[in-house]
Amino acid sequence: MWTDNDTDIDLINYDHLVQSAIDIISNENLLPCTIGIYGEWGSGKSSLMRLIQKELESDEKILVIKFNGWLFEGYEDAKSALMEVILNTLYEKEKNTKKVTKRIGKALRKIQWLKLGKVALKYGLGFAAAGPMGLALLGAKDLQNPNPKSMPTQGQAVGNIGKANLGDFDFLNREQEPVVTIKELHQDFEEILEDTTVEKVVVFIDDLDRCNPDTIIETLEAIKLFLFLKNTSFIISADERIIEQGVKTKFKDVYSEGLGLGKQYLEKLIQFPIHIPRLSNNEMEIYSNLLFTSLYAEPKDFEKIRESVINQKGEQLYSGDITYTFTNASKLFQELGIEFEKGKTDITDALALTSEIIDVLVIQLQGNPRQCKRFLNTLLMRTKMAKTKEITLSQRTLAKIMLLEYFSSKKYLFLADLQASEKGKPQLISVLEKILNKKKQGKQDKGEQKKDKQEDNTKKEIIPQTLIEVLKEWEEDTFIKKLMASEPYLSNVDLRPYFYFSRKSQSSFSIVPLGMSSDAESVFKDISGEKTAKSIMKLAMEKFKNLSEVDVTQIIKAIQEKILRDEKPSSLITNLFKMGEVRKELKSDILDFIENLPTEKVTAKNINQIMDYQKDAPEFKLKVSQILAKWSDHPTRTISTLAKATRKDI
Repeated sequence: MWTDNDTDIDLINYDHLVQSAIDIISNENLLPCTIGIYGEWGSGKSSLMRLIQKELESDEKILVIKFNGWLFEGYEDAKSALMEVILNTLYEKEKNTKKVTKRIGKALRKIQWLKLGKVALKYGLGFAAAGPMGLALLGAKDLQNPNPKSMPTQGQAVGNIGKANLGDFDFLNREQEPVVTIKELHQDFEEILEDTTVEKVVVFIDDLDRCNPDTIIETLEAIKLFLFLKNTSFIISADERIIEQGVKTKFKDVYSEGLGLGKQYLEKLIQFPIHIPRLSNNEMEIYSNLLFTSLYAEPKDFEKIRESVINQKGEQLYSGDITYTFTNASKLFQELGIEFEKGKTDITDALALTSEIIDVLVIQLQGNPRQCKRFLNTLLMRTKMAKTKEITLSQRTLAKIMLLEYFSSKKYLFLADLQASEKGKPQLISVLEKILNKKKQGKQDKGEQKKDKQEDNTKKEIIPQTLIEVLKEWEEDTFIKKLMASEPYLSNVDLRPYFYFSRKSQSSFSIVPLGMSSDAESVFKDISGEKTAKSIMKLAMEKFKNLSEVDVTQIIKAIQEKILRDEKPSSLITNLFKMGEVRKELKSDILDFIENLPTEKVTAKNINQIMDYQKDAPEFKLKVSQILAKWSDHPTRTISTLAKATRKDI
């Protein structure tokens, strides 16, 4: 199996993205600057940052500093935490230069003074007015370190040079405003950088989109302090939608619909955005094949294959001419002079597996490499679990069952019960595969059609009358048709061991973003359920109302993606509208999503719901009217007529 952590080994052909960042940092005319690496959870943002970092660290004149915003979530002042990490990294590099270390110590004392000012605000004006008595009540320990957590270490020397006594702060007598201290810090940083052997400073900030809005804004504000220091660069990894939502939340008092404050704030701070695209079918197949190759090939052979595949240039990148598939792997191995042990078919079977499931996997996972890796990890884990019980599972058959489990849980649970009652070989599957494969083969002559119809009717007679409707439903399901019509077929397979090793595993296949809290995950499952009781839904909405902005944004994103995947998402659209009523600040974004929704997913019920959105909010009337105009072209006449009539009433 493979680690779920980020990596500095490129399996996705990111070298052009890496080089873009390197070119920007290398151009002194573009510095100081901030580079934004944007992408969804699991798209490979952290790995891309590590690849850039690996390139930069080879140059001794460049100081690379790493800061994980999420790890500092508990600190009272994220702004100070970032500045301290930068200063302490400089200290570690220049600790033998007295002049530099003295200036670093001076800057750290000012940061401590700023944190003391924050403590005064936290404890109220009474603290500031109480004089020595107020200080006595707090205690010397609080003053020397207002919050133990606010002295980040992360392997740095903050504890050695950042501590100071009351005399260093002169807190009661100093009349300077915090803004003055910020200006002084700016000057201190300039002087420190001028005296060091470092020519460029590059700060990597990861996981910022997993932080609460206060931490997000404080970190971004700290970055602004350095934006006028020559030869400094910041590289921020985040899902830009969550950052924008954090900005909206932080400045909600001045935010108004249509102003786009979150987007404007980010655009002013990030000069060079780098967007990570979703993987195509070709790219996902290469990625999956390289993952398996890393397991079954010798390290030196794997590196040969990886370099050959990743170094594709020119037309190969977009033409779909993949150089590493099940069909051409043998040719590639021969060209590279790689020989696998005779009879060792692990890698061949793995490449065959990938070729069979990749189309479905890419569509359902929307080109997300981390979700793909998790799926394959679970597959390997179950295969190994079975081996410990002396049971051999076909990975290809297991993958097919898992695709059903992962993307159609309701049908998966139904099949689990059905196969258990029919000793692992449900007749429903046998009939379904036969029907779908006949349709797949295309038209036949009348004699063959009549014969097949008789055979199908005979097969259907075997199925209990209660399952006839189920068979019809499965035949019409696009996902099921694609899955069941592909090899390997399940008709003559005993499915009992495959379901045995997937017991109680539904939670492991949740499409819930990683950053969600347990409370948020619970809310998402209730809101996205197909038949959630009204009382449970009401409770879920109450919980949703009180969740953090980060969790709310991720739940909205997950619900929207589920709506786009489902063929009949009417209930999900209804719940999305309800979420906008519970959290009014979401209404504008929800309407933007609804406007771009395919009209065939809309029902008459949704027309009434969108009308409710503009009753008490005149600013939405124009948007609602535009959406209804689009729905007027709905393929269902009843809905199109209703949309036209409703639009006239606005």
